[in-house]
Amino acid sequence: MSNLAEMFLASAQNYADREALKYKPAHRYHRLTYGQLKKDVMRLTKALMSLGLKEGDRAVIISENRPEWVISDLAMMCLGVANVPVHDVLSPVQIGTIIAETRPKAVFFSNHNIVARLSGVAEAFYLISFEKPAGEGLKQILYFGDLVDSQEMDEKELALLEASAKKIKPDTLASISYTSGTSGHLKGVMLTHDNFLQNIEGIQDSIFGHPEDRLFSILPLSHVFERTAGYYAPIRMGASIAYRANPAAIVEEMKGRRPTVILAAPRFYEKVYENILANVNSSPIKKYLFRGAFGYKPKRKNGIIEKLFKRIVFSKIKEAFGGELRFFISGGAKLPEKIGRFFERAGLIILEGYGLTETSPVIACNRLDKYKFGTVGPVLNNLTVKISDNGEILVKGPSVTCGYLRQGDNEGIFTEDGYFRTGDLGYVDREGFLVINGRNKDMVVLATGKKVIPSIIEEALERSPYIEQAMIVGEGKKHVGALIVPCFKALENKLRVRGKERLLKETKARELIAAEALRLTKDFASIERIQKFILLKEPFSVKKGELTPKFSLCRRVILARCGDEIEEIYKS
Repeated sequence: MSNLAEMFLASAQNYADREALKYKPAHRYHRLTYGQLKKDVMRLTKALMSLGLKEGDRAVIISENRPEWVISDLAMMCLGVANVPVHDVLSPVQIGTIIAETRPKAVFFSNHNIVARLSGVAEAFYLISFEKPAGEGLKQILYFGDLVDSQEMDEKELALLEASAKKIKPDTLASISYTSGTSGHLKGVMLTHDNFLQNIEGIQDSIFGHPEDRLFSILPLSHVFERTAGYYAPIRMGASIAYRANPAAIVEEMKGRRPTVILAAPRFYEKVYENILANVNSSPIKKYLFRGAFGYKPKRKNGIIEKLFKRIVFSKIKEAFGGELRFFISGGAKLPEKIGRFFERAGLIILEGYGLTETSPVIACNRLDKYKFGTVGPVLNNLTVKISDNGEILVKGPSVTCGYLRQGDNEGIFTEDGYFRTGDLGYVDREGFLVINGRNKDMVVLATGKKVIPSIIEEALERSPYIEQAMIVGEGKKHVGALIVPCFKALENKLRVRGKERLLKETKARELIAAEALRLTKDFASIERIQKFILLKEPFSVKKGELTPKFSLCRRVILARCGDEIEEIYKS
């Protein structure tokens, strides 16, 4: 198998009558079999050819997850056109930068508000809307449905299109995926068909999947983790993917779709955990049963007491996900160990993995038969990882990018012996599990010369039910401090004080946060313990540029915006 188009066409032939994609009722693509998916992919391929798109060109997609996203991407793969997926939360300036750099021949979009964001981009490209245009626009807008419906082909023409798609070479550019990391600087990562195929192979060797699997898509397809593990890999194995129709009704949709596999960022699992606790705390009986179930250590798996807890406690948690879940996969950030153990006790395994956009993306992942909380699992079989003298994780293998689109971003990204510098700190333990400690660039160097990894302290602080977000500061200072966003709802319930403003002025609130910081860092080295902190009223957000789309802290942005607050920490 030499390219992604050939991979898809093989699955379309092998699983023609199986469900491939599912979306909202009454939508054009409420349900698509692999055979139906192939039909519209090939029709769009022909339509794009008629517009002049060809191998080596680029096209942008700015949209939420939906079947049209997948159809457009697969049509691009059949033509050898590179997909430039753009997260729809990016600003007009960021979108303009990406379009100016990639020079696409077409821009696919779903939300007509996007058109306004493109108004300042002086490029010649087709605008293709997933929704029926309402008349407004930067230039003539083409409707996706019309493009697909206008194309018909006989068996001979279809065979020629398929043959042409299968000839796309493995080293053909499949995607330019933009990542900002924690620096906020956008970099276009170039990934080939072979990069993706090799990562899919590594994933399938590590995590067993089959055609009967049903995935429920949560993460954006513009994120390479979702694209590879939540879309390409399932298509390769003939599985079914359901796209959420209403983000506000995600719990109800999960129950109805009855997924067997869910991929999500750690924040999703944390929110589920918090919602479960809130529900339990609403009733003394629930609280009693819950504490009993999670505090009980069964001597036998099928003992009478364990069976009782499974029926009246754990089954309810499983039912929230549809009742047929085989496992979760977590990526994009570190999963708190307590969250993993909580779900494991309920009979639901979260397999934490690790990767980068630059590695297509998976580097390591826990397995169903070999997992360890607090780690990201063993390295994939077709990759090699080593640790540099300063603790940086270095990786080499066929799924690693050849580099960034902008040449200036490529300086020093590889070692002399060809390993990619991940920028992450970590180590491989005695059992072969990779452990991530934090980002090399995020290291805080104190005035004493001592080095502190902030993410370890931040993760510890965020285990508190009263701390929603935390960022460690202290570069060039005598000790570390923290910017803390409290969980105001939890503080209100605890202190019986209402309102953010009142809580920020409440001495008892500061004392509670200080006690939590002391409790959670008591086993840390003295230089890692928080001596002073500032409470912030508003949380860090993606919209304000303080978080990446993966919800990692953009430290440079936060440091610039919170200069006065940081100065307040070190005033005395």
